[in-house]
Amino acid sequence: MSELSSGLNGQKLNAENLPVFKAHHEAKHKLLREYVKVWLPKLGYSYNKIAIIDGFASAGRYKEGQQGSPLYLLHAYAGWKAKRAIKSPPHFVFIESNRRFAEHLQWEVDQIDCRGATVDVIHGTYEEKFPAAVAQIASSYSQPVPTFSFIDPLGWKDNPFALISEYRERLGDKAEALVYVPASFMARFAEQDFVRPSLEKLYGGQSFEQASQDDGSQLQAAERLAEAYRRRLAEEFGRATRFRIDPVRRNEYYLLFGTGSPKGLSEMKKAMWKVDPVGGEAYEQDAKAAVGHGQLFDPSTVTTLPAEESLPRLLRSHFGDREFSIEEAEAYTLDQTRYVESQLRRWALRPLREAGKLAVTNGMPRKGQFPAGTKMRFVRR
Repeated sequence: MSELSSGLNGQKLNAENLPVFKAHHEAKHKLLREYVKVWLPKLGYSYNKIAIIDGFASAGRYKEGQQGSPLYLLHAYAGWKAKRAIKSPPHFVFIESNRRFAEHLQWEVDQIDCRGATVDVIHGTYEEKFPAAVAQIASSYSQPVPTFSFIDPLGWKDNPFALISEYRERLGDKAEALVYVPASFMARFAEQDFVRPSLEKLYGGQSFEQASQDDGSQLQAAERLAEAYRRRLAEEFGRATRFRIDPVRRNEYYLLFGTGSPKGLSEMKKAMWKVDPVGGEAYEQDAKAAVGHGQLFDPSTVTTLPAEESLPRLLRSHFGDREFSIEEAEAYTLDQTRYVESQLRRWALRPLREAGKLAVTNGMPRKGQFPAGTKMRFVRR
């Protein structure tokens, strides 16, 4: 531990005093696990120090024994069977405002061989302790220090955008954030004067105002609010995407990811596709799964997206009849659709070319290949 740590004595709680696990938590945790298991070696092999912050860590364990986010994050390193060591063990920071939960989390950490990692369990509020953790990481290590922060509050009032802006400013373009936004709950009250100050705090301004009003589009208010927050993250980090989680009572919320790295965005979207193999954008909880803990998806129920949301249709709409390069197609796919680059070739370019609907205009690359520099255009209807 570092000077950030609260120096707690670990105290194990009885199961009945731990938080309740809900089925949709598994979607959130799977997304987290799938991303961090790629992020950790990728950055750990390349940089002298990496850091992971969980801003609302809770107890690390649920009533029926399931792990919480801090333990998943810690085990991503402690349980990783690497062929070679990363440059330096990570620095983990777990912030929790409930003292009993923080003490239990410290007990959980004490049971783990952390393999040299610095692990700070901090008792205090996110608003108070997150800036201190960022400052410590910024000042203690030579920069850049790639840092992944998971910001998962119970509501929205304790998550000011100013802290995310400061985080990005202090740690630079290697800082990333995965942020919880309860958009459906927010949509119920967004036009009420009494919640306006807290929404301005969340968005760091008034960008939520237009989103909270019916614009005549097919987008629901919750989705408009989530998209407004995604745009704020994109303004701050450079790139952003969102994932919707819809529990059985339809109180949907979003996990939104901000990064400055095209590779980081691609890997997060790949993680989203593992949680949602149909569309890569959402998890909808089955009513039966809400009673127990259920499955994320039953593969036998997987269907296809509507034709208008397919990648070939989106590419045709975007590029029209003009010539475009493989690099333009990759950038559009990554930054402006739900899809990732590997799906571009497999699900769009190859079948379109084989069907005679897409023509390569500069040479004749091998069948199914679209090397760097390839230019193409859609065949006129």
